[in-house]
Amino acid sequence: MNHPYENETEMKSYLQALVEDAEDLLGETAHDTRANVISARNKLKLNIASMKYKIHLIEESIREKAREADRYVHENPWKSMGIASMTTLGVGLIVGFFLGRESNK
Repeated sequence: MNHPYENETEMKSYLQALVEDAEDLLGETAHDTRANVISARNKLKLNIASMKYKIHLIEESIREKAREADRYVHENPWKSMGIASMTTLGVGLIVGFFLGRESNK
């Protein structure tokens, strides 16, 4: 999925805030009886319903990815520990390299 957000959780938060703002706008214009405002409110209601459905899909995707990660770790505990250890070692080496360079100046 190609989007400008760091991850699905960030996108979900953005969409939820957008839905809340749209619902606030609906509340603010509830007593306006002009035809163009009523039409705009109806379109906004449909868009809110669509966004809520998309948020639901994102939540399901996040849950499924979490289940897959959990399943992988349980099926491959030694691989998972190895990956975590190598990542920690790599980060430690990089930090040590930069700290060593700073102390030599």
